[in-house]
Amino acid sequence: MSLKEMLTKQNALTTGGVADRLISEAEEQLGFSFPSSYQDILKNVGSVSINGHEVFGLGIDGNLNVVTSTLKERELSEVDLADYIVIENLGNEGLLILLDEQGIVYQYTEGRFKQISLNIENYFIQDIL
Repeated sequence: MSLKEMLTKQNALTTGGVADRLISEAEEQLGFSFPSSYQDILKNVGSVSINGHEVFGLGIDGNLNVVTSTLKERELSEVDLADYIVIENLGNEGLLILLDEQGIVYQYTEGRFKQISLNIENYFIQDIL
């Protein structure tokens, strides 16, 4: 079962997929190449809200937009986050969920990184769904 099908089955709220052009523009704004797994999520669902989690994406304005949130957190962070995008802000003691260009998911807080998943699909399955 695809991630999109799992999200649909779980009644996730999504913003709808976005065009390749929007993804390219976002990558350019961030100076970051989205891993193919994240691109697939953007193309198929945009951004996601489910089970108390809000996974940032495209096709939406404000804090749920990955560009807006990543640029804001890069500005506020005490360490350089240029090699990551922010895919979730858990709002608990500055806890962020980050994604690198290889698709690895990290938890970040107080200047420390901890790998929590090998890819975003596993993150969804293990931690969100």
